[in-house]
Amino acid sequence: MASDPKNKIEKQKKKKASDKKGLKTLATDRWEDEEYAIEAAALKSPRTEGVAFRTAKKSKTKGEYKRRSLYIQKNQKVDEILNWIFLTVKNFFAKFWGKRIITEVELEANNKIVEDLRSKLRQKEDENLDLKHAFQTQQQELLLVKEVINNSNQYSKELKTFEELVIDAVNNNKNIEETVKKELKEKRWILGLDCEVKAKNKDIDTATEIDLHIETNYGEQRIIEAKSPSINLFIQKTDGGRLNLNPKISEGLSELIEYMRRTDINSGLRRKGVYAIQKPIGRILAGYNLTTDEQEVLTDWNFYLAPYIKFITYKELISNAKKEIELIIITKKFLEKS
Repeated sequence: MASDPKNKIEKQKKKKASDKKGLKTLATDRWEDEEYAIEAAALKSPRTEGVAFRTAKKSKTKGEYKRRSLYIQKNQKVDEILNWIFLTVKNFFAKFWGKRIITEVELEANNKIVEDLRSKLRQKEDENLDLKHAFQTQQQELLLVKEVINNSNQYSKELKTFEELVIDAVNNNKNIEETVKKELKEKRWILGLDCEVKAKNKDIDTATEIDLHIETNYGEQRIIEAKSPSINLFIQKTDGGRLNLNPKISEGLSELIEYMRRTDINSGLRRKGVYAIQKPIGRILAGYNLTTDEQEVLTDWNFYLAPYIKFITYKELISNAKKEIELIIITKKFLEKS
């Protein structure tokens, strides 16, 4: 027997009414601008649960009217509406059903935040290492200064004589290479207090005519190759052409590298009578006044030779020595007051 259509309709009406009675609103949220309002509701019934939307166009005289399901018109603030819908749905699903909604955009944003934090952490770690190194260097310098606390007047006179010697050689194009070597061997402090205080001379390879090899109080190996300050660091074959290393300076660089190489070989033998030395630091002392172009090229050379080899001009050497003297004087005054 066929079912009565009227009975079927009545049953559907009763069912809808029953569902409506059992519908529970868990939470609502609302977005609106001057013309439109959208209401979101987290709903729960015996049969289903979820988030529903309804919209309304606002009227200044009648209030809200034309209620309907979600409908976004092209003249609305679509980006704001969609963002609000997304956040509201996320919040409701997380709050009532414990379901966390994650998008690729959020993952990318979080990945960027994590990478930025890692970058900042690496930067801070590098800064911390620099601070530690600076602090250790400072402490070492203070210990060295205390050893020569009463030598500032003597050092000032010696440095003045050395500077006059260098300037005279530069101005009059004098070759004073041997004189400079003798001065530096007798006054090693000019190369740095660590080359003077409790430091000692060494000679690993007599076959290589290296100028000065010093072991500092901290076990660092300083190998110095000195050229006359009157010799230009660079030469140009044509005006405006490439700046090439002076052949005399190139020869000194080759000798320095060969000596450092043999030092490493000897240190690896580990037998009685042979110095156990690892990775010495080489310094080539040459040049005085540099042009801007020459200084730029020298900076490049030092970059590519770092960290074990470096060119130092006599002007830099003298400037650093003056700072050492200033440090001694300041420390002496501080200790006298304390």
